[in-house]
Amino acid sequence: MGFTVTFRLNNPYPAGSPITFEYDAHNDGPDEPVGHLDQVQVWGISSKPLDVMISAFATVTGETYTTPVEVDPLPAGHYDVSVTIPSSAGAGTTIIVQ
Repeated sequence: MGFTVTFRLNNPYPAGSPITFEYDAHNDGPDEPVGHLDQVQVWGISSKPLDVMISAFATVTGETYTTPVEVDPLPAGHYDVSVTIPSSAGAGTTIIVQ
């Protein structure tokens, strides 16, 4: 029940350049007729460069939506990424910036 999240990353990203990645959210059921807000967070050792809520439209069971995410330029390092969907398990990954 809920959503399964997978990430589309192009690690490593160049330091000092804007970063764009996508995540797919697959509705495992039940239908969601009103949509919801996804919380997307990106953070490093001493900072949280992104913490946004992204609107997701209504979906039916078996449907997948793709969401692009843009992050301002970051210095070299490893950054944690999480996507949290209400009433579903979240998912996480790592962005590598060199």
